[in-house]
Amino acid sequence: MAKAFDITPHLNYISECLSRGESLRMIAMKIDIDHCTLSKKLKEKGIRTPSREESAKTTWKNHTHPWKGKKGEECPRYGKPMSEGCRKKMISVWKATGDKKRMYRKNHSDGYILVYVPEHPCADRSGYVLEHRIVIENHLGRTLFDTEIVHHINGKKNDNRIENLEIVSRAEHAKIHMKLGEKI
Repeated sequence: MAKAFDITPHLNYISECLSRGESLRMIAMKIDIDHCTLSKKLKEKGIRTPSREESAKTTWKNHTHPWKGKKGEECPRYGKPMSEGCRKKMISVWKATGDKKRMYRKNHSDGYILVYVPEHPCADRSGYVLEHRIVIENHLGRTLFDTEIVHHINGKKNDNRIENLEIVSRAEHAKIHMKLGEKI
């Protein structure tokens, strides 16, 4: 079991930082502790912590944010889905920028293309649906059943032209790939 972090030796330093207007995140980063744990420990000791509004006025104002310039896997939020609350807050930003910064299409790790359609019944928790299913549904004018599989005739998973797509059952799809000697 991990040993609990004791903030007692750091109390003088923490109070100095708080008096200078530093946020809990900045202080926590300096003493190598999670900011939530720091807040909890300070409240246990009876020390007043700054509110979000107070912290927002000074946070990183005169300091470089530790994540600034980090891209992709270097960023701690990489690969984590956006919460519903955050998505609601971001809608106004996306509308203000004309949705230029919002990615509506992205590549799936298996080679398929995903499209951002959060209101679709088959959307994942991030709001993305496989593009080939959307193409077939638009062509048919109805939503596909769970038992219907969309097969790429030429085998290219990112070729979503309607003439390259066909609807088959799971059994038929397995037979097609068995004949080709491929894994599904």
